[in-house]
Amino acid sequence: MVSPSEQNFNRLTAGSHLAIGYPSAGSNNGDILSETISAAAPFSATQNFTYDAYNRPWTASEGSAWPQTYGYDAYGNRWVNGPPSRRLPRPRRAASIPARTD
Repeated sequence: MVSPSEQNFNRLTAGSHLAIGYPSAGSNNGDILSETISAAAPFSATQNFTYDAYNRPWTASEGSAWPQTYGYDAYGNRWVNGPPSRRLPRPRRAASIPARTD
């Protein structure tokens, strides 16, 4: 029986196996703080996550090889600040919403 904190995915190909575990119980609101991914040897990775005051993803990392920091504009749209080779452009200016509109 698989525990609720671990999911196993078996492919039809013999010998292939992928397991994703959630070793951290998460915060009291159910946020996932870390996950462990295991596949055919020697691959194994642990990803860690943090959240901002509004419970939105703030950082995601897999050691020093894959750090990402997220930002949000005034409408709640997320952008990614990642390694230079994968960096998306940051919005040029914050949006402003007139008080008289919905």
